[in-house]
Order: sequence, then C-alpha cells, then structure tokens
Amino acid sequence: MENIKSLLDILNTLLVYYKSKSDAKISMFTEKNKKYKEYMNSYLHYYEKYNDIIHRDINLALVEFDNKDKIDNFSLVYEVFNNVIENEKVIHITVSIHVFFRLFKMKHYIEKQLTDIEDIIKYDEQDNIVWYRGQTNTNWQLVPSFFRSAKRTALWTWSDIYKDYKSKPSKVSLINKLNEVDIDTKSFPYKTAAFIQHSIGYSPLIDFSRSSKVALSFALSNASSMVNYYGDDACVYVLELNNYRILTELEDIDNAIRGSKVQVFRRNESIFNLITNQMWIDLLSGSITSVIHLINKPTNDRMMFQKGTFILYDNAIIIGDEIFMSYNKVSFIGRHLTKYNIDTKSKERLYEKLMIDYPQYHQRYLLDPYLYLGEPDK
Repeated sequence: MENIKSLLDILNTLLVYYKSKSDAKISMFTEKNKKYKEYMNSYLHYYEKYNDIIHRDINLALVEFDNKDKIDNFSLVYEVFNNVIENEKVIHITVSIHVFFRLFKMKHYIEKQLTDIEDIIKYDEQDNIVWYRGQTNTNWQLVPSFFRSAKRTALWTWSDIYKDYKSKPSKVSLINKLNEVDIDTKSFPYKTAAFIQHSIGYSPLIDFSRSSKVALSFALSNASSMVNYYGDDACVYVLELNNYRILTELEDIDNAIRGSKVQVFRRNESIFNLITNQMWIDLLSGSITSVIHLINKPTNDRMMFQKGTFILYDNAIIIGDEIFMSYNKVSFIGRHLTKYNIDTKSKERLYEKLMIDYPQYHQRYLLDPYLYLGEPDK
C-alpha cells in the first residue's frame, strides 16, 4: 500500500503538470460524481484495450517532465505500474495523464518572440515554401471561425455546415443569398465557403498569405481597434510547407471540403465523452490521421493582391477554441508551425519600420488593391 500511495503522489504530480501544459478545456470526474461507477467501467475498458499506448504515453510523459526534482522515485513508476491494473485510483489518474499528455502533444508548436520584422521576412529569402498569418491578438488560436465558441459537441462535415448556412439567418439564408448572385452552392463548396469567409468570416477555412509583409501588416495594424492595439500582444504564424501537396485545382479543393471532418467539443466537455468519442479512438489507434489541406486558389482580386491562401482541417479535434491534431512523436503543427509573439510595446516601432520599408503593404491597399494601383508612386 505504501508503494501505491507513493505512486499516486507521482502520478498526481504528472497530472497537474500536463493538464496545465495542454490547457485543454475538458473536465475530470471525481468519486462524488453520480456516474462515477459508469465512468470508471469505461476507463477500465479503455485502459485494458489501449494499455500499450497508455504506458508508452506515461513513459514519454516522465521523460519530458521538466520538474524532475519534484519526483523522488521515478523507478517506482516502472516497478509498480504493471501490477496495479486492479487499483481503481491508479487507473483513473493514469488514463487522465495519458489524455492530457496526448492533447499537449497534439497541439504543441514552437513559440518565439519577434524583435524585428526581419525575423519574419527572412523566410522569404529561403527556398522553402512558407505561408504566414498575422493576428492582432496572440490569444486567438488557429481555429476556423465556424467552429469558435461552440455551444455543443458535434462532428461537423461539409453537409452539416451547408445545412447550417441554409438555416441562417432565419429570414434570408446565406445559401439563398449566394444563389442570388449566381454561385452554385451545391456544386462548388469552395466558392461558397470562400465567399462567406471573406464577407462575414464564418467558414471552416483559415486565411493565410504567401507574403510575410502582408501577415506583418495585419498583425501590426491598428485598423480593428485602437484600444485593442495598445492592449493586446499580436503574433505571426509561420507555416513551412516543403514537400507537401498544395491544392490549386477547383475540383481537388471541392473534394477536400466535401470529405473533411472536424470533431468539435464544447468548452469543459467531460473527459469521459472525449475518450469514448469515435474520432479520438480512430486517431489514437492510427486508423485515421489528421490532415491540413493547403489551398492556393484566389477567389477575388483582394485575395490575389494579398497573396491569400487557405488551410482546411480534416480529421482534427477542436476543444473549446483549441485545435488538436494526431501525432507520431510530433504533430503536423508541431513539426511545421512557428508562432512569433509580438509584445504590445513593440507594435508601433515595428509597424513604422514596415511602412517605411514596404509602404505598399499598408492596410488601405491590402483591403482595396485598386487604390494601390491608382497611386503609381507607391
């Protein structure tokens, strides 16, 4: 029993650490929960079925644990771990660590501090294919606008999104409005989603750009709100894409949208509902893999001027307003995405430098390319 108590102490330390690292907005259950026995039966079944994966995750969690001085006896975990399948508390905590550790790995990417605009512009001088996204608020995660602040847990396909478009607003639906301007919404999902994204910002697509200067302009500009400009840190996401397929043909893009699936969990969803979810299980077992479809097909003049592109998630999980993707040692975003945070105090200085060196990337031109063409000295 002494060994079990010591083991529980170690596991609780790991649980607190990886729950914080993952920042996943899911809730755990306790013995006071009315469905505790039902939940624990599912935990036992899950533990037995995915025992090898869970043990591997715990081992990796121990290896990657930053505060090893807080754990007195690492060897105790290895000595006792395989002999406590019947211990309910150990299984409860172990499965929870596995979930939070895996969620941490599924969302983790490199973060750096941007001190000069050349930190970003330098990527343009490399041979790599790089896409960028600038945001005025660094707290906004890479979650498509359609899925943000979800009120319910649901699996979303293009068919479901289309039905949503068809029902909103109640008086004249988005689909009816698009049909009125001769967009065949049934035949062309990409044109439908792109038009809605650029008009009201409500689609499964996320805007990127092939230009570092465009991304910097959007990150550093005060076009949205002066209050937020001086109150929020900004960021630029850098996505390196060598050796990945980029969709440029309309048929390929339409097929990608039609086939994409995203599992959305409402904020503070139960961990029980996560581990019994089919997409979670399929990602865990490796029967499916998360994909980011890369789309380079401008749909209007402004998108062309901004060198605009889109990304589209497939077989991805969203919890609250965080994106989680399958991983093999490291996820796609962990391997290819770097986030450059921009301190509020640096915004004005960096923006002035950007406008002095690259005045053609002022917001007024990015939002109205015809204005730029009408000023030949720029």
